[in-house]
Amino acid sequence: MKHILTRAINITLCLAYANGEAVPRDPAQVADFYRNAAEQGNAKAQSNLGSRYLAGAGVAKDTPDGFKWLRKAAGQGTARSRQMVRRKRCSPPLPPASRSIRRAGM
Repeated sequence: MKHILTRAINITLCLAYANGEAVPRDPAQVADFYRNAAEQGNAKAQSNLGSRYLAGAGVAKDTPDGFKWLRKAAGQGTARSRQMVRRKRCSPPLPPASRSIRRAGM
């Protein structure tokens, strides 16, 4: 029972910080709540944390970490995560010239 109550509290707090309800909106705190739940194996939290890493929302943008969490969620059957991972696999790599232009910030 205690485990279920802890999850419910984490979800409630996460949503409060995400939406700025009764507490200031805090994307970093939201990411911490998702990370805590993701590390405990919660597939939805893994998916949300992966998306946050891809977008740089509340965490430093980190594509490899983002897809690491999305793959974990996809492995548990999360449809949205499977779609995102599949899209990543299907996207063609950039030609060498495009890569150097992106690195230069153009």
